[in-house]
Amino acid sequence: MQIEVVGFYPNAKKSKGKGIGTLHVYLVDLDLDLRGVGVIKNGNTYHFIAPQRFTKDGTDGRYPIFNFASIDKQRDFNKALKLEGTKFMRKEEKEEIEK
Repeated sequence: MQIEVVGFYPNAKKSKGKGIGTLHVYLVDLDLDLRGVGVIKNGNTYHFIAPQRFTKDGTDGRYPIFNFASIDKQRDFNKALKLEGTKFMRKEEKEEIEK
């Protein structure tokens, strides 16, 4: 699966957790724009979370806004997102340091 990272949007406020912002990605094969991909930084490792909603009834639950029906396609998407997202974020870090 081919993914292009279009942009990174840092959190406007400092959060308690390790979430640092969101990504805007373009899924080339599907001609699909996906925004709101969560970015978490834990040490030197980046983790990416597809957009999701939390339950409204107060229970500890959440559900994905975007998901593939095929497990194989979902796995391919997750791998491509991890690879391309990490490359993009490392480039962003480098550019930020050079400023």
